[in-house]
Amino acid sequence: MLVTLCDRTTGQVLGQISKADLTVIQEILEEESESDVDYYIQDSALELLSQAGLSPDGHLLLTKALGDHADLEFGWEIPQETDTGLKGSISTEGGDRPAPGLAVEARFGKERYWTFTRDDGGFDLRLPHESRSYQVSVAIVGGKVVWSEALDAEAGEVTRLGDLPLDIELVANN
Repeated sequence: MLVTLCDRTTGQVLGQISKADLTVIQEILEEESESDVDYYIQDSALELLSQAGLSPDGHLLLTKALGDHADLEFGWEIPQETDTGLKGSISTEGGDRPAPGLAVEARFGKERYWTFTRDDGGFDLRLPHESRSYQVSVAIVGGKVVWSEALDAEAGEVTRLGDLPLDIELVANN
C-alpha cells in the first residue's frame, strides 16, 4: 500500500511513500493529536528519519520536497479504491483564488477519511461507503477546523454549504 504526501502550503502532490516509511515518520515526528495527518520537517529531521529507517526513496522524496526551503509542512493520505466519494473545490473568501493545502475530512460513524485540496483548490475524497450522509469538515494548516457541517446529498448533487466558498458534489457508483 502506498501513501500520498501533499504540501500543505501549495496543495502540490509530493509523491508516494510506503506504509513502512509512514510508520517511521509517525514514530519520529511530533503529532499534535491522535488524529494528526500532517507533519512539519526541517533539514535536521531528514537525518533523524533516515537513521530511524526511512527508505532511500522516502528520504529522496522529502529532500526534493524540502528543496531550498528551510521547512516543509506536509500531509499524508491513503488513496481509496472506490467509485464513490465527495469532490469539490474550495476558494478563498470572495471566491477569487483557490485555497490549496486544506484538509477535507469526512466521517461515517467512527470511520474517518481525508484528503487535501490541491493547487487549484480542488479535492476528490474517495469513500468506501455508498451513503448520503457524512459529517464533513475543512481544516487549515495546524488542524484548526474552519468549517464543519453534516452533509446529506443525493448523488450528483452539488451543494454549497455554510459561509466557506465550498462546493461539494456527492459522487455515486454508477
